[in-house]
Amino acid sequence: MRQMIGKLIMVFSLVGMANLSHAYTWQDVSQQAGPVVPKQEAYLKVYSEARVYMDADVPETTRVPYTIYSADGKKLRFIAFNDEDPKLVTLPPGKYVIVPETNLTKTQVYGAVLKPDQLTEVHMKGENPTYAPVNF
Repeated sequence: MRQMIGKLIMVFSLVGMANLSHAYTWQDVSQQAGPVVPKQEAYLKVYSEARVYMDADVPETTRVPYTIYSADGKKLRFIAFNDEDPKLVTLPPGKYVIVPETNLTKTQVYGAVLKPDQLTEVHMKGENPTYAPVNF
């Protein structure tokens, strides 16, 4: 009797496993999920003001940190530097506001429109700073 119950349990387990494996094949899941749409990315490089400071009598250059906001004012990223090179930031395509960290009472606000698979550069200082008002 005990052997018969053991055989029945094994048969039911095998039948159940066969049904489960058939119900969840990769082909079934991939057909239900639909096509995979690649995520669009855009690239931003901000050339903020360079500052020179003395570190043990050696001049060191770093860039002013800045914050990236979405067009609706949501804080997205704070970018700080430990060297002079601007950082490449990857974001979804769209409109962004860039605010440099400064001690001034009036802060210039920069805008950028990022397009898919393209690099957008924002120059905060120099002969031709890139500037856009907050309202795009």
